[in-house]
Amino acid sequence: MDETDVQNALIESHAASFAWAMVCCRDRELAEEVLQSVYVKVLDRRAPYQGSSSFRTWLFAVIRNAAVDHQRKRWWSRVLRLEFEALAELADSTHDDKPQVDEEDERSIVRAALGKLPARQRQVAHLVFYENLTVADAANVMDVTVGTARQHYARAKESLKVLLNPLRKQTDESIIR
Repeated sequence: MDETDVQNALIESHAASFAWAMVCCRDRELAEEVLQSVYVKVLDRRAPYQGSSSFRTWLFAVIRNAAVDHQRKRWWSRVLRLEFEALAELADSTHDDKPQVDEEDERSIVRAALGKLPARQRQVAHLVFYENLTVADAANVMDVTVGTARQHYARAKESLKVLLNPLRKQTDESIIR
């Protein structure tokens, strides 16, 4: 790819790239910082696209690696602990006794459920559900084997079934009424 092709591919992938950076970083400011550093690396050819996978799959892997590097530098364990506490409060606040669940409540419940998943399960779930990647492509992005990605994907689906069961029950009740 020449420089113009790379620039156009970055522009086309920006929304999905930012969403993936948010999943990897779990912090808007950090996600913006990571994405900016990735774009600079890509445009300066310090992270060259070799063509061994799709551009999008390769870009997601570069974003993931940059996010890991940034998180190590910013004492990520402390930040994640604080964010998990905030997600737990969000999850608790969405469990009221209302039979009707509006769309924004559903999004909040799903976000809280995804937030409760371990990192690799959350990452593979995001790549497969939101970015429409195959589990094999998600494995490539995450730099794990396909078997490992399948295992995390299966565990994520099982965990989400349990975590989203209250939402399903509320939705079923609202349909019956």
